[in-house]
Amino acid sequence: MPVLPESLRRWSPRLVLAGLAVLLVLSGCRTYGDDFNRHAHMLSAIETANERFADQLAQAQSDLDRLRQAAADNAALEPYLERYTAAVTLHEEKLSEHQTFEEEATARSSDHRVLRRNLGAIVTDHSGMRDQYVRIIRAIDFEVNPERAAQRHLEPREESQYQSTPPQYDQIRYRQANRLQMEDVLRG
Repeated sequence: MPVLPESLRRWSPRLVLAGLAVLLVLSGCRTYGDDFNRHAHMLSAIETANERFADQLAQAQSDLDRLRQAAADNAALEPYLERYTAAVTLHEEKLSEHQTFEEEATARSSDHRVLRRNLGAIVTDHSGMRDQYVRIIRAIDFEVNPERAAQRHLEPREESQYQSTPPQYDQIRYRQANRLQMEDVLRG
């Protein structure tokens, strides 16, 4: 094994540390440049999210018409009609706000923070509106047919604490299998 002279032994740990620091700085630098068309992908994601939000609004409006027809025959559904109408009105307002976000993102397409903020706001509002509709539809389901709804809305219970899949996956599968549609709920 070669023996280093005394002067190099004093400097070698410092050189190694300095070299590692330089490598760390060079490898850890993050740029918000237009690498891999990141901005174009985010703009298309904003457009897609807005299209899905508009599709969800169209579905909610058709569900609102079904609920109006059912509320004409069943007075107990009147409070749910008011709640659903308020939700659809809020959805329309959010959609116009999201279109403004899309215009702002298109105008400032080189600003990564604007793109991320606008996309995050759209996605958050989308999931919030979806959850609001689900809560109202579940309440209507309990009003129209309480026995069936109580059976349908039981959360799955695990037989054992030892399982092969995480519990959140089972809950997601359960929710997808028991997804409620306004048409099915009102049909009774």
